[in-house]
Amino acid sequence: MTNILHKWTQGFSSLFASNQNNIVFEQYLEEASDAIYIVDNSEKIVFANKSAHALLGYPYPELNGSSMSSIVQPSLKGNPFAEGLPGTADAIFQLTYIRKNGTAFTGELSAKIFSEGGHLGIVRDVSRAVDQRDTLVNSENKLRALIENSFDIVILLNRHFIVQYISPSLEDSLGYHPGELLGKPVNSFIEFHDRKLIYDLLKSSGITYRIEDIRLKHKDKFLKHFEINAINLLHQENIRGIIVNCHDIHDRVHFEEQLKNTNYELDSFVYRVSHDLKAPLRSILGLLSLASKESSVETLHIYNEMMKRSVEGLDRFIHELTQFSRNSRLDIQVESIDFTALVREVLFQIQYLNLENKIEVRQHIIQNLEFFSDKHRIHTILANLLSNAYKYHRFENNNPYIEIDIKVDSSGVEIIVLDNGTGIDEQYQTKVFDMFYRASEQSTGSGLGLYIVKSAIERLQGEIQLESIIGKGTKIKVELPNKKKLD
Repeated sequence: MTNILHKWTQGFSSLFASNQNNIVFEQYLEEASDAIYIVDNSEKIVFANKSAHALLGYPYPELNGSSMSSIVQPSLKGNPFAEGLPGTADAIFQLTYIRKNGTAFTGELSAKIFSEGGHLGIVRDVSRAVDQRDTLVNSENKLRALIENSFDIVILLNRHFIVQYISPSLEDSLGYHPGELLGKPVNSFIEFHDRKLIYDLLKSSGITYRIEDIRLKHKDKFLKHFEINAINLLHQENIRGIIVNCHDIHDRVHFEEQLKNTNYELDSFVYRVSHDLKAPLRSILGLLSLASKESSVETLHIYNEMMKRSVEGLDRFIHELTQFSRNSRLDIQVESIDFTALVREVLFQIQYLNLENKIEVRQHIIQNLEFFSDKHRIHTILANLLSNAYKYHRFENNNPYIEIDIKVDSSGVEIIVLDNGTGIDEQYQTKVFDMFYRASEQSTGSGLGLYIVKSAIERLQGEIQLESIIGKGTKIKVELPNKKKLD
């Protein structure tokens, strides 16, 4: 045994009885279950016990006299304690050791560093523990990455409902930076009437709770709908909190509300349509029943005229339903429009009102530029506006008129239909564009005309304005963009 081993063992001789000597102690080191080796100040292994040989895969005593560099990872060769503690202080290192067959393992080295250089080392294979630790760290990193990149908001609350952690998705969903809510009570961003729901989460430990719809406050003051899944883990030592997962269902709730409104509107539409279809049919059936019992030619002629008006009204209603359907279903068909020809066509088609000779129609059309848009929809707009102007006129007026002013410029077209008819009461002016709305029982239309006008204008990205004074007349202005095709 070398001097360094001899000097080191002498230091421990006082621990043994007087009849023990260095040879006995050296034998103890040889047979120890721990892997023990001693390295001198030149990094030469001067002693390695049987357990060290077994751990490193060398036959005993092959390691004795070898260099330390033969058993440590290449990147760690040289003096691993160059930055170590001086003198005789103890130190614990974690090194990668290389077995004789080239395989590596992580060893925890408890070292006694000698003042003259070198050290005594006790090595323990901690590879499994390190692997388990790395696996745990990797799992934690993956879980953190999953939480921090999730679209859902993940929150950790303590028993007082104070936010201990909140995931970064908070900023995208509610506009807050996570730091703004840390340390604050969770009800600070829950809608007042929904706050009680969250307190149910403290009823029992370990139970998962689900709230299908809770409203959270966005930083910009509006409310968003979330689905909440939460579990109370206050009883778990390593968590001691309530984990809350918030899934954004705002768009889904909004869509469901729209669907409900659409279904309601559809039900109302079907009811009104069926009612307005049945009314003239019942009138015709009643008149036919009366006519079958009538012998007077003059009375039969009156019945025929009444039935004719019912049929004409039914035909107009069906035509309006067709316009409504076309506007809602068909895409915009862009083509060149000549407003002089279009107005002439519309006026010709509404001659069935048989009022042309009683009402003066004034036209002022200025079109020096090409205008492109959906001809069918603009025809529908003009037809409904002019038809209303005819139907709701004051025939007792000495000079009834309808004025049509159309001006086309580079930005679009301005259409004004002005009349001196009955006018619309101010209280009804915001409602006349609603579906099936009739301002009075004397209204003869279906209540679809102006609704169709507004819908068509919106599809064409235009605007409509109404000005009316009861007993004096109505002015409607429509502005539509020019959808001129690019060359």
